[in-house]
Amino acid sequence: MSIKMRIRYGRFVVAYEGSEEFAANNLMELVSQFADLLPDPVVDESSSSNSSPAALPQGKAEPNPITDYSAGKSQDTIQLSVNNVAAKLGHQKGPELALSVCAFLAIVERRETFSRADILKAIKTATSYYKESYSKNLSSILTRLVKQGNILERSNGVYALPASVRLQFESMLRD
Repeated sequence: MSIKMRIRYGRFVVAYEGSEEFAANNLMELVSQFADLLPDPVVDESSSSNSSPAALPQGKAEPNPITDYSAGKSQDTIQLSVNNVAAKLGHQKGPELALSVCAFLAIVERRETFSRADILKAIKTATSYYKESYSKNLSSILTRLVKQGNILERSNGVYALPASVRLQFESMLRD
């Protein structure tokens, strides 16, 4: 399966189009190496009267959105509803909506894993797209998404987004 993604760091952009396998196994390492070559982010002096680098708390480094994200600790939060996530990702029907819900749980709510019950509860909040039949078919929808590689089943009934899908969706949600 081929994927497209774009990662922004300040005014620099890393674009990737290729195999999902390469993205999952190698891309984050390459992006992290790329981030190490970039200059440190510019501090906005208008936001603080004491904005020198020494003003940072001892032992705290300036956050790097690329490397911090790979550890699941992105400093920037995305505040969107399930409806907004589905709209931004262009997902309107059953399997797509379930995937948007997984993106919502992983990116907006910052959850590493989520259960079928979590997905069901969140999908019902997508009032613009939700249909009762999605609840009845959720198990088969999730099975299909796992087989397609769009989500991972960590254990029975516990799901997560693959890193490559998470990065792709986060990039789309930030645009």
